[in-house]
Amino acid sequence: MDETIKQGKGALRLLLATMLAAMLIPWAPRAAWADENEAAAQTQTSEIADLLAAGDYVEGEALVVVDNAVSRNSLRSRSVDPLSSAEPLMDASAETYATATGVDVPLEQSVSNGPVLLRSARSLPEDDAVSMVLVRQEGTSTEDLLRQLQDDPRILSAEPNYVQRLDDPDQTALDESTPQVAAALGLDSSDAAPSAPASADASGTAAADLSGYQWGCRNTGEVMVQEEAPPLAGFDIAPPNWNQVGTTNAADVVAVVDTGVDYNHPDLNGIMCDMTQYTDRGGRYGINVVPGMDPTDPMDDHYHGTHCAGIIASQWDGVGTSGVASGVQLVAVRVAGRQNTIESADTIRAYEYLAEAVDAGLPLRAINNSWAGRTMSKAFSLAATKLGEKGAVTVIGSGNDAADVDKIPMTASVLTHNPYAVAVDASDSSGQLASFSNYGVETTDVVAPGMNIMSTVPLGRAAYAPEADGSPLSYETFESDAPSVTARATPTSSEDIDAVVQGATHFDARGGALKIPFSEMLTEETALGISFRSVVVSMEVDPSNQEGVRYVGMNATATNQNNDNLLYQVAIMKDGALDWTPMGQTAVAALGKDRGWTTIAFDAQALAQNAGGTLAFEGGKLQVRLTFARAGTPIAPTDALYLDTVGTGRAGSAIPYQSLSGTSMATPMVTGAAMVLAQDVDGSTPAERAAKLAALVKASVRPVDAFSGKCSSGGHLDLRVASGNFVPVVSGARMESDGDAALVMVEGSYFGAAQGAGSVHIGGKEAAVRSWSDGSIVAECPQGLKSGVLVVEVTAGNGKSGSKGFLLQVPERPDDQSTPLFEKTIALPTSDEGLPVGVSYGLLTGLGGSLYLLPNDFSISHAGTYALWRYDPDQDSWTQCADLPEALSSASMTVFDGKLYVYGEAGETDGALAPRLVSYDPATNAWTSHDASRLPFHATIVNCDGAMLLVGGAAYDGAKWVELTEGNIAVYDTQTGAVTAAGSLATGRSTPFVVARGAELFVALGDVHDVTGSSTTSPVFERIVRSGDSYVGNDLSAALPALAPGYDDSFGLAAVKAGVVLSGRISVEEADGGRELDQDTYLLDLANGDKSFQGIDKRASRVPLYFPSSTAYDGWLYTMGFSVYENGGRVIRATPMETLPQPGDLPEPGPGPTPGPGPAAAPEPVVGKGACNVSGENRRPIRRFRAGYHAGRRCHARKHRRCHGCTTKAKRTGYEDGSGCHRIFSMRAPEPIGVKGSKRGCLCKNDRLFDLKQEIGYERIQEARLFERRRAGRGGWRRIFSEGSLRIVLPVLQYEHEGSQV
Repeated sequence: MDETIKQGKGALRLLLATMLAAMLIPWAPRAAWADENEAAAQTQTSEIADLLAAGDYVEGEALVVVDNAVSRNSLRSRSVDPLSSAEPLMDASAETYATATGVDVPLEQSVSNGPVLLRSARSLPEDDAVSMVLVRQEGTSTEDLLRQLQDDPRILSAEPNYVQRLDDPDQTALDESTPQVAAALGLDSSDAAPSAPASADASGTAAADLSGYQWGCRNTGEVMVQEEAPPLAGFDIAPPNWNQVGTTNAADVVAVVDTGVDYNHPDLNGIMCDMTQYTDRGGRYGINVVPGMDPTDPMDDHYHGTHCAGIIASQWDGVGTSGVASGVQLVAVRVAGRQNTIESADTIRAYEYLAEAVDAGLPLRAINNSWAGRTMSKAFSLAATKLGEKGAVTVIGSGNDAADVDKIPMTASVLTHNPYAVAVDASDSSGQLASFSNYGVETTDVVAPGMNIMSTVPLGRAAYAPEADGSPLSYETFESDAPSVTARATPTSSEDIDAVVQGATHFDARGGALKIPFSEMLTEETALGISFRSVVVSMEVDPSNQEGVRYVGMNATATNQNNDNLLYQVAIMKDGALDWTPMGQTAVAALGKDRGWTTIAFDAQALAQNAGGTLAFEGGKLQVRLTFARAGTPIAPTDALYLDTVGTGRAGSAIPYQSLSGTSMATPMVTGAAMVLAQDVDGSTPAERAAKLAALVKASVRPVDAFSGKCSSGGHLDLRVASGNFVPVVSGARMESDGDAALVMVEGSYFGAAQGAGSVHIGGKEAAVRSWSDGSIVAECPQGLKSGVLVVEVTAGNGKSGSKGFLLQVPERPDDQSTPLFEKTIALPTSDEGLPVGVSYGLLTGLGGSLYLLPNDFSISHAGTYALWRYDPDQDSWTQCADLPEALSSASMTVFDGKLYVYGEAGETDGALAPRLVSYDPATNAWTSHDASRLPFHATIVNCDGAMLLVGGAAYDGAKWVELTEGNIAVYDTQTGAVTAAGSLATGRSTPFVVARGAELFVALGDVHDVTGSSTTSPVFERIVRSGDSYVGNDLSAALPALAPGYDDSFGLAAVKAGVVLSGRISVEEADGGRELDQDTYLLDLANGDKSFQGIDKRASRVPLYFPSSTAYDGWLYTMGFSVYENGGRVIRATPMETLPQPGDLPEPGPGPTPGPGPAAAPEPVVGKGACNVSGENRRPIRRFRAGYHAGRRCHARKHRRCHGCTTKAKRTGYEDGSGCHRIFSMRAPEPIGVKGSKRGCLCKNDRLFDLKQEIGYERIQEARLFERRRAGRGGWRRIFSEGSLRIVLPVLQYEHEGSQV
């Protein structure tokens, strides 16, 4: 299928990873009669930007949920209807929609140009109340398409058609490291690639019984042993009567939604479900839903889906591997395209196919989804809910980023509170969380085996495994001290450098392993930071078997492995001389970080033939040269390579089984277990059975200390767990009140009939229990808690605990109030006023009494800094200044000689960048370019006590950036353009954050690139002191507040009179067990000799801010940051603080406020046309914008207002006393809207529930509906009285000020 996949911007995607949970609500459709609210429009624009940045998607496509009742009754004509050609994907009931999203389908909906629709509650269960459709518009961007859809009253929600990519941690490690190794060896990276499938002739191969290597089902502690992390005997899931030929432990059908399944595999072809019994769609064994591919053929040409299918249900026949569940049938549903990407629309197609089959009688009990991505699809949640209501549990992996997905949401996050879903993390055989596995106590549920999992692969992916070869040509398992396999540093070395070790490290249950110290190997030249060691391994092969050798196989591991590479060559005879297959034809194996044993298997005969030679057997031995490559981490003197099960095989001996690692492997472990447990679940409806099954899976775990706080169950899946020993499952929590008491209503399963020794903890505090039953608990909310996501933990009488996180609004007591926000909130310009929605970072500085903002637009691929804005604090207004001469990347800004100087780089690619230095003169609103030819790339510009400095920097070597380590503090002469080195940072870095305080510099963050070109954030915080003409620094990193785990290490810096302020960092109190602080702004009080940053007891935001930046100017500390929880997704707040004079400022800056309480945030202005008659002292100054908004004029009363029907004044300070008018409405209607008995109405805070009968004289009040909707960011309410086609908007959109109509 031809398609364009659009990539979400990396930096913004990182920002959104922790914010998207707040977006799981449908768009509110905007009725045609409603005046559009600016803030709502800004919020919707921001939502679209957030959706686009959340992940990769197909350009020009959107997944849409349609309210069919509205659609059927809509009378609005559309010249171009985006839904007219939409592809139907799935129908669902309103109840299903509410369960999936947590939002009810409206009982009443006003249809554009038509009557009000009164939907009866009895219609909600209809299966087609809502529909999911795929909307395509060729030639239209996804952003424009979403803008069209958001205004359509028929649409409940819309999102891009996201694209997931299958995540194999071993393959990822290879993809990342192979180009580095190839570059260091002078090879084309395409020449050094993972080994291709050894053979496609495996269909007739009878493999040995490999169940002994399936530690996930039965961990004996005797195979795949590493001394560093020995396997823990008994740490497995223990399926009942596992691997007993001729027996079963499960029934019914399981679906594998993946890359397809090789239905010809000998361990799978006998258990494929005949789907022709249930549907005429697809083929016999399932369906391929990918557009442009054969829908009747779900064959797997990758490997992923077949491997998962084998873990679930590979036949118990004494050959190959054995699945968790015996007696089940498989349905193959291919959703991955030829590039192994999965589109959201295809997963919906897959689920709808399964739903139709279930309706026709398919006994589907579980759906395996071994894929995840950094997207959160509401459409997928809806599909999972629909199948759950039909009796099938959705099992999904958490992902392989080693991340806390409570902070970085993934696909599983959208199912956090879905009663029909289970999210899975991965373990290794030693009883620890796998090094790659994601986790999250709020988001994920159970841990299951996911490291080195042996299972089926397609026949075309068969590879040689000596341990599974019943008649190898040679084989060594190192049972004796005189093995047939030895190692020497070079082919001509006279001494072996190996030693046979027994017990500590070995792959199979027999014998030991060959230990080869790296210190004894040949040390190759280190290049690009990669250390190389090589060794020649010799394998004795009987002369009678030498001619038949085709394959070589072995298993390898290393101490302290860290995504290392192992390249292999084979000795050949070529032109009558001994030679090696070229390094350029070498294949690569990855020894992943903490990944255990790795299989090395290759077609030696093919390598020799490709090199124009034949395999050489010197002295009856076949020689293989292994080259070990390690980047970054040094090779320690005690490090060693271990080899085991080394052998050679003949043609036809490759087998279709391999060990793979990932949460993709842990997920089918849980799916298979669900099929086993399904036999013990009853229920009156399919939905009840599915919900009970999901809860039973989560309860069937063995608590493990290493998993406490990592998943909701805190345990590892274990099918030995019996009734009475289940872990309690917490599925819901909400706040209620009982008089003065705040109660938490907890729902779930397996709490126990009585409390006994059980307890409840909320937010880490024990809660008094009022009532207790097996499925519900009523507890008193503990004192001292603050609103937010709180973990509710239930400990049952059996001593086992389960937990889950919920957003709870806790009533605050006077002694438990949260840290207050900064006193002043500054409304940023909207996109209509010229500030693009893609702006998610900005630099701030002060000049001439104004605050300047240099924004960076992440929607632009490279150079996103091109505009400048000025904020006038006295006038509370923004002005867009002249644009920069050209767009820049890596920009920084400072003030010098009364002008703004901006330094950055022009160009679109790393190798074609050019430095640029420009200055802005506020007096002329014009830019001037300066000579930047001698300036370093990736440096930060700053005015330090009258000297313009460039701090940090890097050079591009043609392949990657390399930080400057010497002379990276330089002085720039603005007159001559000369650059003079004046000092060096302790840590070289690119684009650091730099602030000047007098003659001192403070340097933080910045990028540090490694030998591969990948960058990380520098943790070093330096204080640089000017000494004469040079600069000397010292490390102050210990002064930084401890970063809370899982959060982005980013903050803003500002210099103030007392010292340095750090803002936007989420920190913990290390002395208090790592408790997260209710602070995000800290001061290093240098005036008082403080040695560490301390919280100032004010916050810039209630939520974590991403890409924060700060400046201190004219008596205020300003902080800007980005979060979906803030209005419009971005915010600037300010707090009074004693500041220093701005270096380079104009002579007489504005006076600024006196430090103290500071003013409250000003309310948003109303929009009007014409003149304002408000007196000058109360008048808000005119705000003018280039974009031309309502003739460029705005006004509202500075201090107070009066509206129709209200004699009390509305004060600016938030109307706290309840006496003021709660909303000032925009001046749109010249006259009040007239209805029977109407009068000019006031909507006051102290009279919110006004008498409708009195207001409009309508008698049948009990039959009417009263709507209210919070207007985003405005603090007001709109109330609409609707009956039939009558619609009245109150209050009227008109007001008077001191008797003068405006």
